[in-house]
Amino acid sequence: MLLFPDLKEKVEKKISSVLAGINSKDFDWDQTGHSDFSLRCFRLAKPDGYGKICDAVRNVLSSDAFIDRIECQGPYINIKVRGEAALEIMRDEIERAGIFPDTFQDPERILVEHTSTNPTGPLHIGRARNSILGDSLAKLMARMGYRVSTQYFVNDSGRQVMGMVEGFRRYGNGDRTLKTILSCYQKIYSLIDKDPEIRESVENLSKKYEEGDENTIREVKETCSVVLDSIRSSLLRLGIKIDDYVWESGFLRGGETESVLEMLSEYIQNEDGAVFITGDDGKKIYLKRKDGTTIYFLRDLAYHLFKALNADWIIDVMGEDHKGHARALSHVLINMLEYRPRLDFVFNSFVSLETGKMSTRGGNIVTLDEVMDRSRQEAELIVREKRKDLESDRLGAIAEAVGISSVRFNILRIGAEKAMVFRWKDALNVEGNSAPFIMYSYARASGILKHEPDAMEGELRLDEKEERDLVMKMYRYPYVLRAAMDSLKPEYVCNYLLELVNSFSAFYSSVNVIKSEEKNRNTRFLILHIYKKILEDACGIAGIRLLEEM
Repeated sequence: MLLFPDLKEKVEKKISSVLAGINSKDFDWDQTGHSDFSLRCFRLAKPDGYGKICDAVRNVLSSDAFIDRIECQGPYINIKVRGEAALEIMRDEIERAGIFPDTFQDPERILVEHTSTNPTGPLHIGRARNSILGDSLAKLMARMGYRVSTQYFVNDSGRQVMGMVEGFRRYGNGDRTLKTILSCYQKIYSLIDKDPEIRESVENLSKKYEEGDENTIREVKETCSVVLDSIRSSLLRLGIKIDDYVWESGFLRGGETESVLEMLSEYIQNEDGAVFITGDDGKKIYLKRKDGTTIYFLRDLAYHLFKALNADWIIDVMGEDHKGHARALSHVLINMLEYRPRLDFVFNSFVSLETGKMSTRGGNIVTLDEVMDRSRQEAELIVREKRKDLESDRLGAIAEAVGISSVRFNILRIGAEKAMVFRWKDALNVEGNSAPFIMYSYARASGILKHEPDAMEGELRLDEKEERDLVMKMYRYPYVLRAAMDSLKPEYVCNYLLELVNSFSAFYSSVNVIKSEEKNRNTRFLILHIYKKILEDACGIAGIRLLEEM
């Protein structure tokens, strides 16, 4: 949980003491710019009673030194706090804890499963959104104080994987490299449904694997591991490190799938040897095929029971095409298997690229590595134009940071449920709504702070509107974190970052910090110090790699 002096909560408690039953629809942060907090009286009284409510609010808040002014405008009571009070809170928190807001360790354990794509090919940009969303969710929950771990569920038991392994057997000539494995997979995949002999070989391979044949298990894992290493490498370049890779086949050999079947025995039905249960919508949910091999749904049930052993809250990040699976999974776990942990699903829509902007090696996909390479190249052109003095090594390091940050931020900032088109001109726009825009702001603040890095003491005074606006925008950071956690929407942090940087731009344009008069100088350097701290924190969640020089 977050720990900081909560001015909104203080005001709300005081108002609640004279107006019982107010809620977030009545009292919240003001969105119009007229004040900091706004009390809406529509629900609380008839128009002739608004004045009485205003008097009550004035009286109960009059003793609070952090209140600047209270204005009553019809049904609205606008409350403004002293910017200096908010700035003092942030200064004290950073001096004490080194961070704003501080965090108290929550005992609850959260497990975030994300990516989990089949190990049959490189991670492509369409599914990288899942990884970016899952990683930022995990970082967000850890920032809120939870004990968080991440997992990738490796599907090494399905038909696609067995087809890949069979393809390598036939055409690979022992060259177990990513290029060869993918080539063999593409060659055999179109033949599985056309050639009965190949189809039978794939089915036999699957049976042997499920039966625990050691040679088959070793061969499948060795082949899958080559592809998985490629996926892991791509994720690491994107700044994503998954804690645990859980192999699906482990639940077959360990007997967990049979245990699930036993637990579901009262619900199980048989259809010509195939095993199924009935969902809440009346549809059949198959668990085993006629030949006795398991269906993915059964293996996923076993996996979720495994996750429940070490987690109080499980978050599954899935593509929107898995909504039906998630609904059925939730129904069976909760209503048939008495699943106890909190279970949330976060769905994401597909990402596409502008037509004709890139060539692909896979024919109908663009890999994440291709997008990162292209983004780095585009970033290098921009940085080279602005910084002709940079040596090649430094230029490359900046271009890599800008390119990777641009990919992550441009994808994360759009609500996950919305389909999106990745556009280079948006992702790398240094003028706004992009990672480079945020990164340049951070570098600018860092450059100014070199003139006075330790401005934490002294009297606080905010004489300019832009100063106060930036201070109050910074003070809202904990509330943004809470809203993002409550909704499981890390894009709220991205939107906040853009608002914060725009407030800084207005501050920077109106105030010359370095040449400020003595009475203002300390306060303005303090604002920059806190600004830099909050940027670092929020960008850590969003996956932006900040640089002190660009």
